[in-house]
Amino acid sequence: MVKRCLQVLILLAAAGVAALPVRAEGGLCRFVEAGHGYVTVDQEGSVWTYALQVAGPLWTSAPYDYHSSGVLFCVGCRERFQPGGLFHLGATEELAADSEIKRPATAWERVARRKEIFGYPMTVFDGAEIEVHATRDDAQIGPLAGYAVLYRLNEFLLEEYWAFAGIDDAGQVGLLVVSLTDGCVDFETTIMTPMHHGRIDWTLLASLEQEVSITKTAPVEASEPEPEPATKPPTFQPPEPIEPPIDGPPYDVPPVYAPPENLPPM
Repeated sequence: MVKRCLQVLILLAAAGVAALPVRAEGGLCRFVEAGHGYVTVDQEGSVWTYALQVAGPLWTSAPYDYHSSGVLFCVGCRERFQPGGLFHLGATEELAADSEIKRPATAWERVARRKEIFGYPMTVFDGAEIEVHATRDDAQIGPLAGYAVLYRLNEFLLEEYWAFAGIDDAGQVGLLVVSLTDGCVDFETTIMTPMHHGRIDWTLLASLEQEVSITKTAPVEASEPEPEPATKPPTFQPPEPIEPPIDGPPYDVPPVYAPPENLPPM
């Protein structure tokens, strides 16, 4: 099952997002650093870290590579294959400025674009390859809010991709795209999921919003140690002179050698 899911991931990637540095509610945000499931930004001198965590039991997260912030799997979903896909959590400033993959601000703009880019190397699905199934404008995880779009992928056009991934019977497949932001940091994920009789609903999104959390925290600054109180060095006092006792030295002094008197002649 894990191998099958990894094969599916060949076809997946988070939709690219792009923009110049933006003016968020609290000011301009700039990228500081990022890693698996987190990004740190500088918002006009205040440093904030956004971290993604998964509570389970349905969803899990794992590192992928430097092309994304990680991968999300619905390991508890009973499907033909586990729904999953790459996700990206990043500062708006760090994201590519390519107009081809620029993050649409609303679900309507995304649907009007009629194009989704995912996979690495990037694969573009547009036109007859994707069909819009439903949209929502009330998606939210933590402080980030935005929209979600459900697509239905054309089975016939996907056959070559299934063959490349080594999957014989994927059946009807849908695509769940979630795009969230707070004007400073963006979250994007593209999740491929099986469809049932040509239909998919928002159950997958509901479980994602319930089990995945994004927190915004300020780093804990290490408190500076309190300075030790200044101590005055002791004043040097010369030793007092030692006076010998009146009756003589305090120790035995060997007698001075003197030859005996009146020795007989040799």
